[in-house]
Amino acid sequence: VLILLRADNHGEGGTFALMALSQSVAKRSAPLLLILGLVGASFFYGDAVLTPAISVLSAVEGVRFAAPSLGRFVLPVTILILIGLFAMQSHGTERVARFFGPIMVIWFLALSTGGLIHILDDPRVFAALDPTHGARFLWRNGMVGFTVLGLVFLSVTGAEALYADLGHFG
Repeated sequence: VLILLRADNHGEGGTFALMALSQSVAKRSAPLLLILGLVGASFFYGDAVLTPAISVLSAVEGVRFAAPSLGRFVLPVTILILIGLFAMQSHGTERVARFFGPIMVIWFLALSTGGLIHILDDPRVFAALDPTHGARFLWRNGMVGFTVLGLVFLSVTGAEALYADLGHFG
């Protein structure tokens, strides 16, 4: 993430900023970089449509476990939250960041506290950071291993979202 945050284009991040930055450095590869930038942009737009809806829906669905009788309100509440978020975002993402920043800090502190408690239960979990495990898995499982490691990569694309919103996180 720290390396990624340094690859900015005059303080801007995201797929198009990275494409412009790379085209200015690699002139001979500009057509290929343009195609890769367009593919990346299409992934970004797909992600921008799906991620908020799925994230909010899954968060609101958690209410059903606490109070099953409220299950019928999950979809309407989700729609209201999404409309509110997108309406607020139209006034500038800084407003959204200012509102949700403290909430996200509390959320990440709760996640890290829970994670640290369980790491103390069994510190062998750090063995998972050894990249040879991934290489062995890929070698032994071929295309299935490639697909699974691709899915693992997608699970850490929060860094991509961070880079796309470089103006706030940089």
